[in-house]
Amino acid sequence: MSARENLFGGFLSGLVLQTILFGIITVQAFLYYHRFPQDHILLKSTVGFLWLVQVFEM
Repeated sequence: MSARENLFGGFLSGLVLQTILFGIITVQAFLYYHRFPQDHILLKSTVGFLWLVQVFEM
């Protein structure tokens, strides 16, 4: 197995794990907005901001 194949395997497994974790975070944010619609706007915007940070981190 070449060094290039080893790098690609690590990249692929990291990408799959990152995608799974991003999906979990997205579902958590979605459920928060639907379960707690009466929360203060500052708290909602904090959750939205943290989700956006995760989006642009990828």
